[in-house]
Amino acid sequence: MKERPPKNRHHYVPKFYLRNFGNSEQAISTFACTTEKYIKNASIRNMCQHENLYGKTDELEDFLMNSEGIFAQIIKTTINNNQIPKDCAGDYLYFILQSNARTLKQAKLLDYKTSISTQIYLSMSTEFKEKFPEYDYKQIETKYEVPNHIPLSHTNDLFDIASDLEYCLLVNKSNAREFITSDQPVTIDNYLAKKLGCLSGYGFANSGVLIYFPISPKHCILFFDSEVYDIPYDAEKNLNIYRASEIDKLNRYIYLNSFSNIFFTKNIKESYIIKKIQKNSKRKKMTERELLEQSIIQLESKENEKLIIMRGDFPHEQLSLNFIKINAFGEKFIPTNRGTFYIRRAANKIINEQNKLKEKGEK
Repeated sequence: MKERPPKNRHHYVPKFYLRNFGNSEQAISTFACTTEKYIKNASIRNMCQHENLYGKTDELEDFLMNSEGIFAQIIKTTINNNQIPKDCAGDYLYFILQSNARTLKQAKLLDYKTSISTQIYLSMSTEFKEKFPEYDYKQIETKYEVPNHIPLSHTNDLFDIASDLEYCLLVNKSNAREFITSDQPVTIDNYLAKKLGCLSGYGFANSGVLIYFPISPKHCILFFDSEVYDIPYDAEKNLNIYRASEIDKLNRYIYLNSFSNIFFTKNIKESYIIKKIQKNSKRKKMTERELLEQSIIQLESKENEKLIIMRGDFPHEQLSLNFIKINAFGEKFIPTNRGTFYIRRAANKIINEQNKLKEKGEK
């Protein structure tokens, strides 16, 4: 029996997931953010795929595809029943963490941040400057063969760290609006950190983290820090959203979080994208390089030394949704060093336990 030749283009957003926002099994509407091109019927097969993203073999893509069938069924059941199936919150959390780690944007971010870290290290190395006085260290680029291997390898640890987060299903009850999604389908926010003016705080362990994951034009999964926020979901863990303006705000945030494309059904017109989603946005026509540069901040200290902050992947605008309320405990938080933010108590305990296990393993 002949061996199947390896595929040279790997999908980093599952095709089954995109079909939930599609016009048919094969077609979906999309908007290319950099070129500002609206396409009513694009091929789902050709979306969100990149040459040899997961290496020159199919091993990693096959591993991801093998788990997709389970998640596809859970998402289908959620959509059909208008409710997250009992005992499936953990499955959703794992799929969200995996979906966040496998994208092209995450691969590019990792390579970019590693390159910047290398440049900073060499700029401070007297030995390097003496050996290569004319070498321009700013031209150095560091690339991993398969960047996504690194964040994907941390999925199990992150699952334990984020397992204390509460969840609910946002149900779109507005007649005039639909949720959109993007080539970076997991969108992270931290309303508390932004309110306190902190430049970080967007990791899965941080206090105040919010994780949005749309699964259809009418449904969006939300994981959140219940120590900090009060969210009025019902007994079935559903939160109905009736205001079109709330959907618009969340859709804009999803657009800001995208890398190249946003996706939606043909019910969403180009005029909606331009007037409601793009309006006055700094994201408009930003290049890939400019998007990556947002993850790095350089601050000058009082001693005129540079402080480099590697930020998480998140939009910089404030997302103010009427149902996200900071509770009494959350109001006690005070601004911290701009480069750091609070870790949730439960997450901190898990991190300490993980570190102890790693220390034992190294001995």
